Amino acid sequence: MDKKASRIIVLSNGALAIQEHLASIVDPSTSIVLASTYHGSHRGINEQELARLQLSDSQTQYLYPLVHAGLGYTYVEKGHDDVVQILEEAGLRPCALPINEMKLMLWKKLAANCVINPLTAIFKCRN
Repeated sequence: MDKKASRIIVLSNGALAIQEHLASIVDPSTSIVLASTYHGSHRGINEQELARLQLSDSQTQYLYPLVHAGLGYTYVEKGHDDVVQILEEAGLRPCALPINEMKLMLWKKLAANCVINPLTAIFKCRN
């Protein structure tokens, strides 16, 4: 890759429209790389604990420690070996996928999140 070229890595949770929108507004020489992770995480404080503290909205914005709850893989669009290398060094267990498999995986992940996320909100439970 040319040293002056730009690259945007879209680490998304199933939102393919982001890539399409970015492609329409950035310089055509900009490389847009799809990526998605299957690491689990959640906030380190639940809603009941938060309510018990009786803090204002401005105070609660800083009370969301992130808990890394599950080790998964980070999938990256094939052909970006340097991105895979960086993710490997960060311990994010990268795996390169051909673009058609990457898009299919992102659609499936989006569909699953459309079901799981509302249920976790309704039942106030962790995903």
